[in-house]
Amino acid sequence: MFVARDPQTRVSTLYRMNSDGSELTALTAITAPTTPRIGVTIGGRYVYYTGKTGSELPLFAFDAEMRTQRSLSDVTAAFPTPSPRADRIAWFEVRGSATSLVIANADGSGRTVLIDSSNSGFSLRVVGAPAWSPDGSRIAVCGSVAGSSPAIVLPLLVDIATRATTVATTPRSVQHVHWLDANTLVYASTAGSKSTVHSYSIATNLEAILSELVPALTNSAISVSPTRETIVLASPLTFIDVATRSVSTLGVADAIIHDHMWSADGSELVYGLRTASQLYSERLFRVTRLGNAKPLPHVDSLGSSSAACYVRMP
Repeated sequence: MFVARDPQTRVSTLYRMNSDGSELTALTAITAPTTPRIGVTIGGRYVYYTGKTGSELPLFAFDAEMRTQRSLSDVTAAFPTPSPRADRIAWFEVRGSATSLVIANADGSGRTVLIDSSNSGFSLRVVGAPAWSPDGSRIAVCGSVAGSSPAIVLPLLVDIATRATTVATTPRSVQHVHWLDANTLVYASTAGSKSTVHSYSIATNLEAILSELVPALTNSAISVSPTRETIVLASPLTFIDVATRSVSTLGVADAIIHDHMWSADGSELVYGLRTASQLYSERLFRVTRLGNAKPLPHVDSLGSSSAACYVRMP
């Protein structure tokens, strides 16, 4: 599923197609997305994207069954991220100078603010999407504790049921974090011309090196396949096989990576990338979990456009 803007009419349309390019179907015209990212629930019932209303960039949800749209926020929002079972959605909101972590049911009901930086004692750092734990019981984000000097950015683990927030005291500042398994976090750090990918045990408070990367990453965003077999980092687009620690890199900068770019079995992913030849164009690409290119029909979208998402069937 992806969004493309017609270069003549400038109308943004939500599309669905098979990964071989067959059965291309236009679902609906939508408010033009303002960030290159969409989220989608299992079966493709709800699609989430950041749109524009006046001076705000709120989160919208499109119901593919009812063919209706609604706004899920009244302020600027970003990084809509469905839970592993796709029964909930998490995102960040910005109200004035305060950033919040918000969740809701897939249809937008049951809105709950998990962290509000204006009164929680935590200042959130938004580099990438909120990371759901494999069982969907917790969300990991990054932020600093109010009053800490210097302001060290650390992983914050939020319990969905209790809304309690725990600070993971990693030995270094962390800009973006993900889950390697139910009790292990993974993140990258950069020093000079080298980046290091670390794992961190929540239970033992110990850090280990998974891989060292040269050249250094220019973006700390990270994603982990649903099978927990592969770690992907952005800019340059880098693939790490967890079992073998082997690394492969594509000559790609500023790719949009997120959890629903993965197929359900974790064997491949799709991503959107702005092409060098056309400054205002993005093209969709498809690769295996180890970074090997696979055929995907060239789909370009001009202007504001959205990365592709796999629709996982029930």
